[in-house]
Amino acid sequence: MSKRKFLDVEKQKQRFSIRKLTIGAASVPV
Repeated sequence: MSKRKFLDVEKQKQRFSIRKLTIGAASVPV
């Protein structure tokens, strides 16, 4: 795998986990 492709995948994974965290935080009652 090329380095650029790897970085793109890493960025997507990061964005996905951030979105998951945000949704998780929003669904948890404070």
